[in-house]
Amino acid sequence: MKSLKKWTEISYPEVSYQPLGQDPEASIKLRSKLKSSILEKAAFVLLILIALCVGFITVLFGIKVIGDMQDSGASSVVDEKPSSVTGQPKLVEAGQCTVADSDRFDCWPEYIGATKDKCEARGCCWQPATSQGPPYCFFPADYSGYIAFNVKTTPFGVTADLARTTATLFPPDIETLKLQIDFQTESRLRIKIFDPENARFEPPVDVPSGSQAVTSPQYKVKVTNSPFNIVVTRASTGATVFDTTGMAPFIFADQFLQIGTKLSSQYLYGLGEHRFGFLQNVTTWRKLVFWNRDDVPRVDNNGYGSHPFFLNLEPNAGREGVGNAHGVLLLNSNAGEAALQPYGPDRSGAVTFRFTGGLIDLFVLLGDTPLSVGQLYTQVVGAPYMPPFWSLGFHLCRWGYNSSEGLSAVIKRNRDAAIPYDVQWNDIDYMDQYKDWTYSQQNFKNLPSIIADLHGNKQRYIIMADPAISSSQPAGNYPPFDEGKKLDIFVKNDDGKILIGKVWPGETAFPDFFHPNAYNYWYSQAKQFHDKLPFDGLWIDMNEPSSFIDGSAAGCSKTSKYNNPPYTPGTIDGASLVSKTICPSAQHSLSSHYDLHNMYGWSQANVSRRTLNTLYGNKRSPIISRSTFVGSGKFTGHWLGDNDSNFGDMAYSIPGILNFNLFGIPLIGADICGFRGQTTPEMCTRWHQLGAFYPFMRNHADIQSPSKLTTSVAVNGYIPTSGIKAGQINVLGMATQPKQVLINGNSNQFLYNPDKQTLQISGMSLDLLKPNTVTWS
Repeated sequence: MKSLKKWTEISYPEVSYQPLGQDPEASIKLRSKLKSSILEKAAFVLLILIALCVGFITVLFGIKVIGDMQDSGASSVVDEKPSSVTGQPKLVEAGQCTVADSDRFDCWPEYIGATKDKCEARGCCWQPATSQGPPYCFFPADYSGYIAFNVKTTPFGVTADLARTTATLFPPDIETLKLQIDFQTESRLRIKIFDPENARFEPPVDVPSGSQAVTSPQYKVKVTNSPFNIVVTRASTGATVFDTTGMAPFIFADQFLQIGTKLSSQYLYGLGEHRFGFLQNVTTWRKLVFWNRDDVPRVDNNGYGSHPFFLNLEPNAGREGVGNAHGVLLLNSNAGEAALQPYGPDRSGAVTFRFTGGLIDLFVLLGDTPLSVGQLYTQVVGAPYMPPFWSLGFHLCRWGYNSSEGLSAVIKRNRDAAIPYDVQWNDIDYMDQYKDWTYSQQNFKNLPSIIADLHGNKQRYIIMADPAISSSQPAGNYPPFDEGKKLDIFVKNDDGKILIGKVWPGETAFPDFFHPNAYNYWYSQAKQFHDKLPFDGLWIDMNEPSSFIDGSAAGCSKTSKYNNPPYTPGTIDGASLVSKTICPSAQHSLSSHYDLHNMYGWSQANVSRRTLNTLYGNKRSPIISRSTFVGSGKFTGHWLGDNDSNFGDMAYSIPGILNFNLFGIPLIGADICGFRGQTTPEMCTRWHQLGAFYPFMRNHADIQSPSKLTTSVAVNGYIPTSGIKAGQINVLGMATQPKQVLINGNSNQFLYNPDKQTLQISGMSLDLLKPNTVTWS
């Protein structure tokens, strides 16, 4: 009795199991699976005994069992595996296609090639929509899904077996799955669905594992069995946190995974990296692709990084003093997308995740405020690394200094103008024929003395180190390739030979930064080069990874299932997984590039962070990476890529920076005055005004653009010293009123909090920064 008293004093998360019994047809099917009428009667007697014990079990485990017995006498609890998957999808029956446009879930996610016959062959419905946006090919109302059985609930979580009996649109389906829900903290739970028979790829991100008996949970969990669904609600308000009921059918095939959830409100944030406002638009139908790609930023195109994480405000978040919010991370590094469906008074809206591999690994986070959700997220993926104080100052860079003399002239001109800039950068033009870990002895022969001069003036110097290594040099002439080949650290083709792509130096090999020897290799190259040029940080670019030829110089295997999977996200930029990158079938030491593509930049940042930590000992150093993934903030900062010199791109920098703060990457900025194209003195001055409040403030231009640091900027004194920025930019760009910023969908201002007060900075509103002649598009 002592142990019982101890248990009853603990308030466990409320978990209810919704057994089979509401669907007469399903009950009849299940009844047919009972082995004999004798077993039916025995099961009925057993259920009577179980019913007498429900009260005791409820007290013991905090479980609320909801059942509804049918007159047939069949058991309402599924405790045996259904029969095997049939060869074809179940055909649609009459009446199953009466689905409102707003509740249609896409059964042809490839986006193109749909016809009525092809759609119906998938067991789906075909009807033209009455408005623009809803799919013509959609899942019927009772599309066959998984059934949960052997459901077990403990104070630590829930486990169950899942099985399906019909094929889906992209077979082969994984017939039997395992559900594992771990209660990790009072505000965090992990939902994992995986194949118990065959190991599938999981991203090697260090995230919390295990479970515990939480005492004051903020969540309630319900699992229903036929069809299988998961419902997570906030215990105090009943607000939806994660709910698959009535959403896109849960599918788990070898190369197609799908799971969806209702929205709690129209205030949705995250799902990067995509160019858009801070507040996602859920008034229309949209698809946001996760497949890292080297291309100029465009609205809704798949960008340089992948962050399948969203924050959703809850219905009570609009009231003064109340700011409940939650976040959901689907930890998956395969190609995928998040499909958004409209939210409105008569529709719940939806986020549907689709991925081409891996497994379902969800972290559900419940915060009291939006800011607390960001903090909970970094507890899962890792806290951001602390950059050095000097890296918060003003940085200057250009592709096209062309020579030591050109670089020296820029440094002198800025000193003469009294511009207090802290860091000088070099793009690839300092290299010898664009080869990593070299500098041109002809054009930049004075670079060592320039760096010494910068250091003597208390300035720092950062170099670029692209991942691609030149592979066409004579043996013995280029140690970065020779040593990498010796250590066997380059990515391989299907045939085991080094994959050859093409980047700036010509033919190139790509280091496998997941390889056990990768750190020793990268540190060796960095140390040898640092002995010649004592750089202070690294800029790692082109690491999506980018290649100027699709796949490889030898092409990609036509027989590999990875290069032409049955499903590719329909709105992916470039229309294929091979576009502007290496073959998905390429092999790393850990897995295929199909699994690891979105993590390639993450892996280079990881190894680079370890390298610089060793190289500098107890001194902090910055890394800025173009490609990022979940947890990259532990290693690196980020910049928003190859933007244009116009007011529209200046405006998009604000939501981009806010989003990356949400993703746990606070050292973030955009190329001030724009990387590409011609700026103007007025725009460049105004952009520096805005850029003074970027956590990472850098003026950068491409080789075809003129210098973009204008005299008027220097004369007017808009460039801050590093002291102004330290400690004054609040995480998430919010101060004491984060919910108002989020609810209003502000993408046009930062907030500034020097004295524990919320202040909108004079001149920081884009409406004040833009000239009267400019209209935001």
